[in-house]
Amino acid sequence: RFPNDSSLDPRREITMEAWFKVDQMPNDWVRVVGKGNPTYRNYGLWYHPNGEFLFQQYGSGVSVRLNQTVNQGQWYHFAATKEGALTKLFIDGVLVATTNGGINPATSADPLTIGYAGYHTYHRGQIDEVRLWNVARTDQEIFNNYNIGLSGTENGLVAYYNMEEGQGTYLTDVSGNDHVGAIQGSTWTSSSVDLAGGIS
Repeated sequence: RFPNDSSLDPRREITMEAWFKVDQMPNDWVRVVGKGNPTYRNYGLWYHPNGEFLFQQYGSGVSVRLNQTVNQGQWYHFAATKEGALTKLFIDGVLVATTNGGINPATSADPLTIGYAGYHTYHRGQIDEVRLWNVARTDQEIFNNYNIGLSGTENGLVAYYNMEEGQGTYLTDVSGNDHVGAIQGSTWTSSSVDLAGGIS
Protein backbone atom coordinates (compact mmCIF):
# COMPACT_ATOMS: atom_id res chain seq x y z
CA ARG A 1 0.00 0.00 0.00
CA PHE A 2 1.27 3.42 -1.02
CA PRO A 3 -0.38 6.42 0.67
CA ASN A 4 -2.54 8.68 -1.46
CA ASP A 5 -0.83 11.64 -3.09
CA SER A 6 -2.02 13.99 -5.83
CA SER A 7 0.88 12.93 -8.06
CA LEU A 8 -0.48 9.36 -7.99
CA ASP A 9 -3.62 10.59 -9.80
CA PRO A 10 -2.45 11.44 -13.32
CA ARG A 11 -5.43 13.04 -15.02
CA ARG A 12 -4.62 14.01 -18.59
CA GLU A 13 -2.11 11.31 -19.47
CA ILE A 14 -1.08 8.06 -17.83
CA THR A 15 1.06 5.00 -18.43
CA MET A 16 1.01 1.94 -16.19
CA GLU A 17 3.34 -1.05 -16.44
CA ALA A 18 4.00 -4.22 -14.48
CA TRP A 19 5.41 -7.71 -14.92
CA PHE A 20 3.37 -10.47 -13.30
CA LYS A 21 3.21 -14.26 -13.12
CA VAL A 22 0.36 -16.38 -11.78
CA ASP A 23 1.47 -19.26 -9.54
CA GLN A 24 -2.02 -20.23 -8.39
CA MET A 25 -4.98 -19.36 -10.59
CA PRO A 26 -7.57 -17.18 -8.80
CA ASN A 27 -11.33 -17.54 -9.15
CA ASP A 28 -12.09 -13.84 -9.62
CA TRP A 29 -10.70 -10.60 -10.99
CA VAL A 30 -7.24 -9.53 -9.76
CA ARG A 31 -5.91 -5.98 -9.93
CA VAL A 32 -2.18 -6.23 -10.55
CA VAL A 33 -1.66 -2.55 -9.77
CA GLY A 34 -4.01 0.38 -9.42
CA LYS A 35 -5.84 2.87 -7.29
CA GLY A 36 -9.42 3.37 -6.20
CA ASN A 37 -12.32 1.58 -4.54
CA PRO A 38 -15.30 -0.37 -5.94
CA THR A 39 -17.23 2.87 -6.60
CA TYR A 40 -14.41 5.23 -7.64
CA ARG A 41 -11.81 3.33 -9.61
CA ASN A 42 -9.04 5.75 -10.56
CA TYR A 43 -7.10 3.31 -12.75
CA GLY A 44 -6.08 -0.31 -12.73
CA LEU A 45 -4.49 -3.17 -14.64
CA TRP A 46 -6.64 -6.28 -14.14
CA TYR A 47 -6.70 -9.89 -15.27
CA HIS A 48 -9.35 -12.61 -15.02
CA PRO A 49 -8.71 -16.38 -14.91
CA ASN A 50 -11.22 -16.92 -17.73
CA GLY A 51 -8.76 -15.16 -20.02
CA GLU A 52 -9.01 -11.39 -19.96
CA PHE A 53 -6.58 -8.48 -19.58
CA LEU A 54 -8.18 -5.14 -18.69
CA PHE A 55 -7.26 -1.50 -18.10
CA GLN A 56 -10.12 0.26 -16.37
CA GLN A 57 -11.17 3.67 -15.08
CA TYR A 58 -14.58 4.51 -13.64
CA GLY A 59 -16.39 7.82 -13.92
CA SER A 60 -15.96 9.38 -17.34
CA GLY A 61 -13.09 6.98 -17.89
CA VAL A 62 -12.49 3.97 -20.08
CA SER A 63 -12.21 0.21 -20.29
CA VAL A 64 -9.95 -1.48 -22.82
CA ARG A 65 -9.52 -5.24 -22.80
CA LEU A 66 -7.96 -8.21 -24.51
CA ASN A 67 -9.47 -11.69 -24.45
CA GLN A 68 -6.46 -13.98 -24.16
CA THR A 69 -5.61 -16.97 -21.99
CA VAL A 70 -3.73 -16.15 -18.79
CA ASN A 71 -1.29 -19.03 -18.41
CA GLN A 72 -0.18 -20.17 -14.97
CA GLY A 73 3.60 -19.99 -14.55
CA GLN A 74 4.15 -17.54 -17.44
CA TRP A 75 5.53 -14.03 -16.99
CA TYR A 76 3.65 -11.19 -18.73
CA HIS A 77 4.57 -7.57 -19.19
CA PHE A 78 1.25 -5.74 -18.91
CA ALA A 79 0.91 -2.05 -19.79
CA ALA A 80 -1.64 0.59 -20.67
CA THR A 81 -1.40 4.18 -21.87
CA LYS A 82 -4.01 6.92 -22.08
CA GLU A 83 -3.68 10.27 -23.81
CA GLY A 84 -6.91 12.24 -23.85
CA ALA A 85 -9.55 9.73 -24.96
CA LEU A 86 -7.14 7.38 -26.75
CA THR A 87 -6.34 4.33 -24.63
CA LYS A 88 -4.02 1.46 -25.51
CA LEU A 89 -3.24 -1.95 -24.02
CA PHE A 90 0.08 -3.76 -24.43
CA ILE A 91 1.23 -7.30 -23.68
CA ASP A 92 4.97 -8.04 -23.72
CA GLY A 93 5.69 -4.70 -25.37
CA VAL A 94 3.23 -5.21 -28.23
CA LEU A 95 0.08 -3.13 -28.80
CA VAL A 96 -2.91 -5.51 -28.57
CA ALA A 97 -5.98 -3.29 -28.12
CA THR A 98 -7.04 0.33 -28.62
CA THR A 99 -10.19 2.24 -27.73
CA ASN A 100 -11.49 5.75 -27.06
CA GLY A 101 -13.08 6.67 -23.73
CA GLY A 102 -13.92 9.54 -21.43
CA ILE A 103 -11.39 12.11 -20.30
CA ASN A 104 -12.54 12.70 -16.71
CA PRO A 105 -11.96 9.46 -14.77
CA ALA A 106 -12.96 9.00 -11.16
CA THR A 107 -10.57 10.01 -8.42
CA SER A 108 -10.36 8.96 -4.79
CA ALA A 109 -8.14 9.23 -1.74
CA ASP A 110 -7.47 5.49 -1.75
CA PRO A 111 -3.89 4.23 -1.70
CA LEU A 112 -2.06 2.83 -4.69
CA THR A 113 -1.90 -0.95 -4.28
CA ILE A 114 -0.02 -3.81 -5.91
CA GLY A 115 -1.42 -7.34 -6.01
CA TYR A 116 -4.78 -6.64 -4.37
CA ALA A 117 -7.38 -3.93 -4.90
CA GLY A 118 -9.01 -4.36 -1.49
CA TYR A 119 -11.95 -6.05 -3.28
CA HIS A 120 -12.30 -8.97 -5.68
CA THR A 121 -9.32 -11.24 -4.90
CA TYR A 122 -5.58 -11.39 -4.30
CA HIS A 123 -2.87 -12.11 -6.83
CA ARG A 124 -1.26 -15.45 -6.01
CA GLY A 125 2.07 -15.28 -7.76
CA GLN A 126 4.79 -12.74 -8.42
CA ILE A 127 4.88 -9.10 -9.51
CA ASP A 128 7.92 -7.12 -10.61
CA GLU A 129 8.97 -3.84 -12.25
CA VAL A 130 5.90 -1.71 -11.49
CA ARG A 131 5.96 1.72 -13.16
CA LEU A 132 3.53 4.65 -13.10
CA TRP A 133 3.94 7.65 -15.41
CA ASN A 134 2.09 10.95 -15.83
CA VAL A 135 2.76 10.87 -19.58
CA ALA A 136 1.43 8.58 -22.28
CA ARG A 137 4.46 6.62 -23.42
CA THR A 138 4.62 5.96 -27.14
CA ASP A 139 4.26 2.49 -28.64
CA GLN A 140 7.97 2.52 -29.43
CA GLU A 141 8.94 3.58 -25.90
CA ILE A 142 6.88 0.74 -24.44
CA PHE A 143 8.48 -1.78 -26.80
CA ASN A 144 12.03 -0.47 -26.32
CA ASN A 145 11.87 -0.44 -22.52
CA TYR A 146 9.47 -3.16 -21.36
CA ASN A 147 12.26 -5.70 -20.77
CA ILE A 148 15.01 -3.44 -19.44
CA GLY A 149 15.43 -1.67 -16.12
CA LEU A 150 15.11 2.08 -15.75
CA SER A 151 17.42 4.61 -14.12
CA GLY A 152 14.50 6.16 -12.23
CA THR A 153 15.13 9.64 -13.63
CA GLU A 154 13.12 9.28 -16.83
CA ASN A 155 10.79 12.16 -17.75
CA GLY A 156 7.27 11.68 -16.44
CA LEU A 157 8.08 8.74 -14.16
CA VAL A 158 5.96 9.18 -11.02
CA ALA A 159 6.68 5.91 -9.20
CA TYR A 160 8.97 2.97 -9.95
CA TYR A 161 9.22 -0.26 -7.96
CA ASN A 162 11.92 -2.64 -9.25
CA MET A 163 11.48 -5.02 -6.28
CA GLU A 164 15.22 -5.38 -5.77
CA GLU A 165 15.19 -4.99 -1.97
CA GLY A 166 14.91 -8.72 -1.36
CA GLN A 167 13.97 -8.25 2.29
CA GLY A 168 12.15 -5.90 4.64
CA THR A 169 8.58 -4.67 4.93
CA TYR A 170 8.68 -1.66 2.58
CA LEU A 171 9.01 -1.08 -1.15
CA THR A 172 11.29 1.73 -2.26
CA ASP A 173 10.25 4.13 -4.98
CA VAL A 174 13.27 4.18 -7.30
CA SER A 175 11.91 7.26 -9.12
CA GLY A 176 13.10 9.41 -6.23
CA ASN A 177 9.58 10.73 -5.62
CA ASP A 178 9.39 8.97 -2.26
CA HIS A 179 6.18 6.99 -2.79
CA VAL A 180 7.30 4.34 -0.31
CA GLY A 181 4.82 1.57 0.44
CA ALA A 182 4.27 -0.97 3.20
CA ILE A 183 4.22 -4.65 2.25
CA GLN A 184 1.17 -6.46 3.60
CA GLY A 185 0.51 -10.18 3.19
CA SER A 186 3.35 -10.78 0.71
CA THR A 187 6.79 -12.34 0.93
CA TRP A 188 10.02 -11.88 -0.97
CA THR A 189 11.19 -14.51 -3.44
CA SER A 190 14.52 -15.07 -5.17
CA SER A 191 12.74 -15.72 -8.48
CA SER A 192 12.03 -12.66 -10.60
CA VAL A 193 11.66 -11.53 -14.16
CA ASP A 194 15.06 -11.33 -15.87
CA LEU A 195 15.12 -8.10 -17.83
CA ALA A 196 17.88 -9.47 -20.02
CA GLY A 197 15.19 -11.56 -21.66
CA GLY A 198 14.53 -14.67 -19.58
CA ILE A 199 13.26 -15.84 -16.23
CA SER A 200 15.53 -16.38 -13.24
